[in-house]
Amino acid sequence: MKKINVVLTSLLLASSTVTAQEYQLFSELNYNRTEVGKLDNDILGIGATYYFDKRAVLGPLAELSYINDKSNVYGAYLDAEGDVNALNVGGELFYNNFLIGAEYTRSEVGSEDYDSSTVTLGYLINPNFLIKADYTDQEHGGYATFGAQYTHQLGGVDYVGFSVSTDDEFDVWEASTKYFAGLGQDRFIAAELSVTDNDEDTDWGISGDYYFTTMTSVGLSYDDLNDNNVWGINAKHYFTNNWAVSAEYKNTDITKDHDADFYSISLIGQF
Repeated sequence: MKKINVVLTSLLLASSTVTAQEYQLFSELNYNRTEVGKLDNDILGIGATYYFDKRAVLGPLAELSYINDKSNVYGAYLDAEGDVNALNVGGELFYNNFLIGAEYTRSEVGSEDYDSSTVTLGYLINPNFLIKADYTDQEHGGYATFGAQYTHQLGGVDYVGFSVSTDDEFDVWEASTKYFAGLGQDRFIAAELSVTDNDEDTDWGISGDYYFTTMTSVGLSYDDLNDNNVWGINAKHYFTNNWAVSAEYKNTDITKDHDADFYSISLIGQF
């Protein structure tokens, strides 16, 4: 009996030292292709986000907490056919629950270029409630948006998250919610619903991902955009704790005679 107690105690101590996987750097290299009839367009993109403190995953290596409270810097660049490219850089600083952020975007289409910059001020009321205001300055004027994020914890890693934002004239607003839950035996489910209203022109979308394990998932999505139906299917698999490949396909009915097909494949690195 003493030997059994010693073994049980050792197992309990070992299990108590298990910690969630943590990462500071998230990077992605992706290739996208759009086909409309006989026309096609290829886009190559690269991006990365570095957090100054590690972020723990919620079981699946692709799932992080709904609200981020870690200071970070990020950048992304894409290049498309037709002399089209775009650069996006920015960062967020959390200090005594206050959020200060800045972002710059530059797009070039042929000989034309477009610049915009955004500043963000926010406050983390508690780890589950963030409010913020953004001001975006563009060449032909600027606009402000106000938003909030809230997480309702359901126990363990399970939660329901809510996000809402609107512009300073209340003409455009967006709302979304996400449900994430563990199903046992390293299986999880995530589902999202989003709605955007622009002067009573409403778009909405729904998506869901099922995790067979913490490293493999498949998902489906549907979006109603300007009365166009967009259907999607995706899959993601981590070959190691640091490297993954994801693929996605979407189809939409542009007209009665023409569909648009979207293909995407990404190489993901987390460290």
